[in-house]
Amino acid sequence: MNGKISVIGDILDSLADDYHQLAVSVKKDSDHSKNQEEINLKIDFLITLLNKADSISGENEQQYYKEFTDSESKTSNLIWREYKKYEKK
Repeated sequence: MNGKISVIGDILDSLADDYHQLAVSVKKDSDHSKNQEEINLKIDFLITLLNKADSISGENEQQYYKEFTDSESKTSNLIWREYKKYEKK
């Protein structure tokens, strides 16, 4: 994956950390609503983004590969734009 698309991996990594923090909060019986809210925001963002990205390349394997490796592809630019919007929230 090119640099623009690799932000998906960053979000997935932070999502794993969020789930860990949620587990810790639940075990300590402390308020975990903020953890759940953050997790839900990230999941909603990822699902929406990946559905949009999937619609660009469809089922063509070569197109799919091109879209995820070319840093100037429609998918790459879409992911970068959407990530920048998400980051501002």
